[in-house]
Formats: sequence, structure tokens, C-alpha cells
Amino acid sequence: MLELLKGLGGSEYAWLIARIATGLFFTTSGFFKLFNPGRHKVLTDTLKEDRIPWTKGFQWIVPIAELVCGTCITLGLFTVPAALILIVDLLVAMAVDGYKRVNAFDPIDIADWLDDWLYLSEITYILLLLLFVTGGPGILNADSVIIPWLEGR
Repeated sequence: MLELLKGLGGSEYAWLIARIATGLFFTTSGFFKLFNPGRHKVLTDTLKEDRIPWTKGFQWIVPIAELVCGTCITLGLFTVPAALILIVDLLVAMAVDGYKRVNAFDPIDIADWLDDWLYLSEITYILLLLLFVTGGPGILNADSVIIPWLEGR
């Protein structure tokens, strides 16, 4: 019974699954924002509505970053820099658009307001990405192949 308090083990596999699932989310999100005209229009309209400067550039930079960084995280390739780039992407999205969604929830007090912010999917993904920034890619990753090569071993 005390084993349940210590953890069941296998955290390296949970880490691997979390990394792959997180990477696949960003890969598919970026892919559809790039190649699906409807999804691309939603992104472009959101950028314009949120008064993001240089919409003509960011309508391509954001999905390309999601596609490339998501693929890197899925493979465990350049995991830490890819995760950092996506954290910045998510923080900007929350700063310019998240507050509108929180306001739409019509929070009744400060606790509800905090709960509404924590409900945003960006928060969950930032927390997952922070794990990869601080702990690396975990097992079965391309970084373990390229790091020795980059170090000249």
C-alpha cells in the first residue's frame, strides 16, 4: 500500500509519452495552420483581431515554428530550444488572446478567475514544455545521438 505513495515506477515511459504527445500536438497544429485554408484563415483573423503587428509575417512564422518545434520535440531533437520557442509562442498567445477567453468565462471572483486561467490549454502545454526544458527529452531521443557528435566524441 505504501508503494502507491512512492510512485508506481516507469516515469521514464510516462515522460516519453508526454513528450511525443506534446510534440504531435504542435506538429499537427502547425501543419493544419499552414496547409488547411480554413485553419490558416482563423489564425490570420485572430492575429488581425488581436492587432499583432506584421500579420503577413506572423501568419507563417507561428505555424512553421509549431510544425518544426513540434516535430523536434516528438523526435527528441533539439528538445530544449524547441520547447523554449513554443513556450514563448504560448505566452504571447495568452497575453494577446487568453484574457479574452477568460473574460468570456465571466469569472465570479478571484478564485474563479485563477481557475479560468489555469483552464486554458496553454497553461498545460507550458507546464509540459517546462518539464522538457528542465529535464531534457527523456529516453529514446535524437538528442542523445547528436550531443556526443556536437561535442566531438
